[in-house]
Amino acid sequence: MGMSNDRDPTDAGEPVYTIDNPPPARPAPEATAAAEWERILASPTFDARRRGHLHPRFLERVPIRLYGVAQFDECFGRCFFLYRDTAGEPRALRPEEHDRAGIAALFAGDEGYLLALWPADGGGWDDERAAEALMFFQGCIGLVDPAALGFEPPDEQ
Repeated sequence: MGMSNDRDPTDAGEPVYTIDNPPPARPAPEATAAAEWERILASPTFDARRRGHLHPRFLERVPIRLYGVAQFDECFGRCFFLYRDTAGEPRALRPEEHDRAGIAALFAGDEGYLLALWPADGGGWDDERAAEALMFFQGCIGLVDPAALGFEPPDEQ
Protein backbone atom coordinates (compact mmCIF):
# COMPACT_ATOMS: atom_id res chain seq x y z
CA MET A 1 0.00 0.00 0.00
CA GLY A 2 2.19 2.79 -1.22
CA MET A 3 1.03 6.39 -1.17
CA SER A 4 1.02 8.33 -4.40
CA ASN A 5 2.36 11.87 -4.67
CA ASP A 6 0.01 12.43 -7.58
CA ARG A 7 -3.06 13.92 -6.02
CA ASP A 8 -6.07 15.61 -7.44
CA PRO A 9 -6.14 19.30 -6.36
CA THR A 10 -9.92 19.08 -5.92
CA ASP A 11 -9.40 16.38 -3.27
CA ALA A 12 -7.31 18.77 -1.17
CA GLY A 13 -10.02 21.40 -1.08
CA GLU A 14 -8.01 23.71 -3.34
CA PRO A 15 -10.11 25.77 -5.74
CA VAL A 16 -10.06 24.91 -9.41
CA TYR A 17 -10.59 27.91 -11.65
CA THR A 18 -12.18 27.62 -15.07
CA ILE A 19 -13.73 30.03 -17.54
CA ASP A 20 -17.07 29.56 -15.78
CA ASN A 21 -15.48 29.80 -12.33
CA PRO A 22 -12.71 32.47 -12.52
CA PRO A 23 -10.57 33.39 -9.53
CA PRO A 24 -11.94 36.22 -7.40
CA ALA A 25 -11.06 39.72 -8.57
CA ARG A 26 -8.35 41.55 -6.69
CA PRO A 27 -9.69 44.39 -4.57
CA ALA A 28 -9.13 47.94 -5.76
CA PRO A 29 -5.93 49.58 -4.47
CA GLU A 30 -8.02 51.92 -2.34
CA ALA A 31 -9.85 49.00 -0.71
CA THR A 32 -6.56 47.21 -0.04
CA ALA A 33 -5.13 50.31 1.64
CA ALA A 34 -8.31 50.83 3.70
CA ALA A 35 -8.24 47.20 4.89
CA GLU A 36 -4.60 47.57 5.88
CA TRP A 37 -5.47 50.71 7.83
CA GLU A 38 -8.14 48.81 9.78
CA ARG A 39 -5.61 46.09 10.59
CA ILE A 40 -3.15 48.70 11.84
CA LEU A 41 -5.77 50.43 13.99
CA ALA A 42 -6.47 47.12 15.71
CA SER A 43 -2.82 46.77 16.71
CA PRO A 44 -2.23 47.55 20.40
CA THR A 45 1.09 49.23 19.52
CA PHE A 46 -0.38 51.76 17.12
CA ASP A 47 -0.09 55.41 18.15
CA ALA A 48 -2.86 57.21 16.21
CA ARG A 49 -1.71 60.66 17.32
CA ARG A 50 1.78 60.16 15.92
CA ARG A 51 0.65 58.39 12.73
CA GLY A 52 -2.50 60.35 11.89
CA HIS A 53 -1.11 61.32 8.48
CA LEU A 54 -1.28 57.69 7.36
CA HIS A 55 -5.08 57.62 7.33
CA PRO A 56 -6.28 56.10 4.01
CA ARG A 57 -9.08 58.64 3.57
CA PHE A 58 -6.47 60.76 1.84
CA LEU A 59 -6.80 58.32 -1.07
CA GLU A 60 -10.33 59.63 -1.61
CA ARG A 61 -9.26 63.26 -1.45
CA VAL A 62 -6.20 63.45 -3.67
CA PRO A 63 -6.13 64.00 -7.42
CA ILE A 64 -3.42 61.33 -7.86
CA ARG A 65 -3.85 57.55 -7.87
CA LEU A 66 -1.64 54.94 -6.25
CA TYR A 67 -1.13 51.64 -8.07
CA GLY A 68 1.41 49.76 -5.97
CA VAL A 69 5.03 48.73 -6.20
CA ALA A 70 6.69 47.30 -9.30
CA GLN A 71 10.01 45.99 -10.46
CA PHE A 72 11.06 46.44 -14.07
CA ASP A 73 13.48 43.75 -15.27
CA GLU A 74 15.10 46.27 -17.59
CA CYS A 75 15.99 48.34 -14.52
CA PHE A 76 17.79 45.52 -12.69
CA GLY A 77 14.88 44.76 -10.38
CA ARG A 78 14.89 48.16 -8.69
CA CYS A 79 11.73 49.04 -6.82
CA PHE A 80 9.40 51.69 -8.24
CA PHE A 81 6.17 53.14 -6.88
CA LEU A 82 3.52 53.58 -9.59
CA TYR A 83 1.25 56.63 -9.71
CA ARG A 84 -1.05 58.56 -12.00
CA ASP A 85 -0.38 62.25 -11.45
CA THR A 86 -3.02 65.00 -11.45
CA ALA A 87 -2.91 65.08 -15.26
CA GLY A 88 -3.52 61.31 -15.41
CA GLU A 89 -0.01 60.60 -16.65
CA PRO A 90 1.76 57.46 -15.40
CA ARG A 91 4.73 58.10 -13.13
CA ALA A 92 7.15 55.62 -11.60
CA LEU A 93 9.15 56.98 -8.65
CA ARG A 94 12.09 55.35 -6.92
CA PRO A 95 12.08 55.51 -3.11
CA GLU A 96 14.67 58.31 -3.13
CA GLU A 97 12.51 60.33 -5.56
CA HIS A 98 9.86 60.75 -2.85
CA ASP A 99 11.41 64.08 -1.95
CA ARG A 100 9.84 67.55 -1.98
CA ALA A 101 10.26 67.99 -5.76
CA GLY A 102 9.11 64.47 -6.68
CA ILE A 103 5.94 64.63 -4.57
CA ALA A 104 5.14 68.18 -5.70
CA ALA A 105 5.47 66.99 -9.32
CA LEU A 106 2.84 64.28 -8.71
CA PHE A 107 0.45 67.01 -7.56
CA ALA A 108 1.52 69.37 -10.38
CA GLY A 109 2.67 71.78 -7.68
CA ASP A 110 -0.84 72.10 -6.17
CA GLU A 111 0.19 73.12 -2.68
CA GLY A 112 -3.46 73.13 -1.50
CA TYR A 113 -3.71 69.34 -1.39
CA LEU A 114 -0.26 68.99 0.11
CA LEU A 115 -1.01 71.58 2.82
CA ALA A 116 -4.34 69.92 3.68
CA LEU A 117 -2.97 66.39 3.79
CA TRP A 118 0.43 66.89 5.39
CA PRO A 119 0.64 70.26 7.15
CA ALA A 120 4.01 71.08 8.71
CA ASP A 121 4.19 72.42 12.25
CA GLY A 122 5.88 75.64 11.15
CA GLY A 123 3.73 76.19 8.04
CA GLY A 124 3.87 74.74 4.56
CA TRP A 125 3.66 70.98 4.01
CA ASP A 126 5.75 68.21 5.49
CA ASP A 127 7.50 66.34 2.69
CA GLU A 128 8.83 63.61 5.01
CA ARG A 129 5.33 62.77 6.26
CA ALA A 130 4.03 62.85 2.69
CA ALA A 131 6.75 60.45 1.52
CA GLU A 132 6.12 58.12 4.46
CA ALA A 133 2.37 58.01 3.83
CA LEU A 134 2.65 57.54 0.05
CA MET A 135 5.22 54.75 0.27
CA PHE A 136 3.35 53.10 3.16
CA PHE A 137 0.10 52.80 1.21
CA GLN A 138 1.93 51.76 -1.95
CA GLY A 139 3.42 48.95 0.13
CA CYS A 140 -0.06 48.03 1.37
CA ILE A 141 -1.24 47.72 -2.22
CA GLY A 142 1.78 45.52 -2.86
CA LEU A 143 3.57 44.25 -5.92
CA VAL A 144 1.80 44.77 -9.23
CA ASP A 145 2.48 44.04 -12.89
CA PRO A 146 3.49 47.40 -14.38
CA ALA A 147 2.81 46.33 -17.98
CA ALA A 148 -0.77 45.31 -17.11
CA LEU A 149 -1.31 48.83 -15.73
CA GLY A 150 0.17 50.51 -18.81
CA PHE A 151 3.46 51.61 -17.23
CA GLU A 152 6.65 51.67 -19.27
CA PRO A 153 10.07 51.07 -17.70
CA PRO A 154 11.46 54.39 -16.51
CA ASP A 155 14.63 55.74 -18.02
CA GLU A 156 17.75 54.71 -16.09
CA GLN A 157 19.59 57.73 -14.79
